Amino acid sequence: MAKKIIFWLLLGVTSTVLAEVSIASSPYALFDFYGLVYVLPLYMFHILFLASLAIPKSKPVKFSSLIIAGCIFGLYEAYITKVLWNPPWDAEAWRVMDVAVMSFLMLVFFYHVWMSFLFPLLLVEHYTCGEKRVFNALPVWLQRLLRQPLFYILGAIYLGVIHGGSVQSVLQSLLSTVINLSVMVLLLMLYRKKFVNVNDTLADLLPRGTPFWIIFIGLIGIYTWHFVFSRPEAFPGWRGHVMILSAYIVMGGLLWRSLKSTQAAAVSDTSLVGEVSPMEKWWWISLL
Repeated sequence: MAKKIIFWLLLGVTSTVLAEVSIASSPYALFDFYGLVYVLPLYMFHILFLASLAIPKSKPVKFSSLIIAGCIFGLYEAYITKVLWNPPWDAEAWRVMDVAVMSFLMLVFFYHVWMSFLFPLLLVEHYTCGEKRVFNALPVWLQRLLRQPLFYILGAIYLGVIHGGSVQSVLQSLLSTVINLSVMVLLLMLYRKKFVNVNDTLADLLPRGTPFWIIFIGLIGIYTWHFVFSRPEAFPGWRGHVMILSAYIVMGGLLWRSLKSTQAAAVSDTSLVGEVSPMEKWWWISLL
């Protein structure tokens, strides 16, 4: 059980670092009270719950399931942060049925899909699992893109600019990056030293049974707390609730259909089998 707990913590820390620390939304997420009590549990419970749904043990992993689960992840920005209705950075946001359109499109369909969900899964899978089921579920063109050093170099430059522009000084930017990454790297080193097994897959290590339901109850608690205490003044009228609840229903239905479908999951390009992936060295550069 210790193996799985460390793995779950590693996955939660990785999601938190990539989503919150990388853009300095919570620059000290793993060291301050708010980050440890609110931010880390939010990301850890979301990624564990949704990954357990999207990555079944007995079926192939499907890219569509991963994308839809990532979109459901992003919907937390409604009832927890309220920014899908009232983004504090854009008081005059263009709204449709009380939903801030650009925030919805960016956070739900792009940012959280990749930074909070898919990239953490890919990174942790790459360094802890023998079979790369999530990576193999990606379209071939995306697998090829992730093998290119330039992708990580450009990503590192972009996030470095965003992070540096969001804190007060270069020293704070360096401190935030180094201390949070240190926690993630130390957890990864601990896991690789004590528990790594080439026969493991993400599906084997994700919570199932009782731990899964405990995480689900934890998520309900997180949503209840933030529903009541986080920016209650930012709630919309009834139309905004209808829009977000409809999004949950639609995304949930699409995920159920994707998981039930018998269509084969995306398969890696066989021409690339046997090549040595440069991801081992470029992941770390991208995080710096």
